[in-house]
Parts: sequence; C-alpha cells; structure tokens
Amino acid sequence: MGSTPVPAALEELAAGVRGLERRPLKDQLADLLREAIVSGRLAPETRLIERELSELLGVSRLPVRDALNQLEGEGLVVNAEAGRQVINLDEATLRELYAFREALESLAARLATGRLTPAQDARLAAEVDGMRATLASGDLQGYAQHDLRLHELLWRYSGNRFVQREMRVLGRMVMLLAAGGAGEQVLSLHERLVERLLARDAAGAERVIAEHMALSRESCLRVLRGERLTPGA
Repeated sequence: MGSTPVPAALEELAAGVRGLERRPLKDQLADLLREAIVSGRLAPETRLIERELSELLGVSRLPVRDALNQLEGEGLVVNAEAGRQVINLDEATLRELYAFREALESLAARLATGRLTPAQDARLAAEVDGMRATLASGDLQGYAQHDLRLHELLWRYSGNRFVQREMRVLGRMVMLLAAGGAGEQVLSLHERLVERLLARDAAGAERVIAEHMALSRESCLRVLRGERLTPGA
C-alpha cells in the first residue's frame, strides 16, 4: 500500500519545533507528531524515517528516535516490514479503544469515590468551572486543557497506578480526536460526573462515564469519516 511522503505532511510542523523550551524536546516532538497523526495530517501508513524527520525538523536524531519510541508505545506508530509508520486508525480499532477506555474510566470513578478528600473535591470542581468559563469565552484550547486535567485528576484519585499509566496514553489520543466536539452537552456530562463523584455515588458516576464515552466515541468516529464537527456536536 502507498504512503504519504513525510516531508510534505510534516513541513508545516517544522516551524513549531523552533524555539521550544522547558519540556524535554523528545516530549514536545512526540506531542507534535501525535497531534499530526490523530488529526489526520499524517495519513495512515505514512512512513516515519528517523533521518528524514531529523533533517526536516532541524533537530538531532536522538530526540526524534525517543519520540517515535514513545508513540510506538502508545500504539500510534507501528513497526512494519517497511519500517516505522503511522497506525491505520480505523473505526474498528477506535471502537476497541473506546471499549477499553470506558472500562478503565469506570474503574477509576468507582475507586475514586471511596478515596476522595475535600481538597480533591475542590480540584475537580475547579476544573469543571474552568471548562465552563473557557467554553463561554470561546477558548476551545483552554477548554480541552481543563477537560484533560479533569480526567487526569480522576485517574490519579483512583489510586490505581495501572489505570493512571494506561489512561495517560489512551486519554490523550482520544481526546485529541474528539477535541472538536466541545460544547454544552459535553460540559453537562462533566458537571454531572463531578456532581456524582462529590456525592460519593459510584454507580451514578459510572452511568455518566458510559454516556460520556458513547458521545465521545461517536465524535471521534465522525472525525475519522472526515466530517467537520461544530461546537456542541
């Protein structure tokens, strides 16, 4: 099967590498490549050649290699006969990912309800407030950051390190796909989730998780089909 030339697909990302600071370069490269893969700018089965990426992005090969290793560990990059390439993220794969995510998020919610402290309650509520404020102002990037932090808190508060490890990888990938679906319906689900967590209602929290995963899964599937999402979709 054919592949999209890496330089053409990644040329616009090269500028994003210049001037990157603070976080390790390999992590920032992984973020850039992850977003390009999930958004479709790097097509399925695109070959990812370490030397070409290094030259194109103007960085040494070591951080590129580390970034590719990280994405391979996340399942976004596979090592095929022709070398590393972008995963073919089809509908069947996405449905499998969401079934796994729902199971882990439900487990996290169930565990967290028995462990939450007043200070942790306040942190969860603050992230929902942040989601509400950024959505009202039209700051969808800020909204997505609060959304991810809310889920990260839930994973952490579960107290299960394996949930945290798996969801750090899976959560970022599917949230990138569903980012265009920000809206009142999604916000309402997060508000209800935190409400159930603060009420120590594990069963209620799991029901909200199931609703949230169903909505998010459909948003991701629409992105894969090339449909354009509008806020609230």
